[in-house]
Amino acid sequence: LGYIENDVFVSTGCDGVIKFWNVNNGNEVRSLKDHKGFIYCLGFDKNGGAMVTAGDDQIIRVWK
Repeated sequence: LGYIENDVFVSTGCDGVIKFWNVNNGNEVRSLKDHKGFIYCLGFDKNGGAMVTAGDDQIIRVWK
């Protein structure tokens, strides 16, 4: 789970999907799927230019 700028919250789960949520209204605003299985780790660079995920598929992904 993570919180990024513009009132957006990010979640991951056992389905391999990264979801972006609007914290003001609870609506999903975007989703990304590129992992197979559970996503265990989610991180952001301090400048906000990239997001990193690692999952059950033993792959680390850098999202820009």
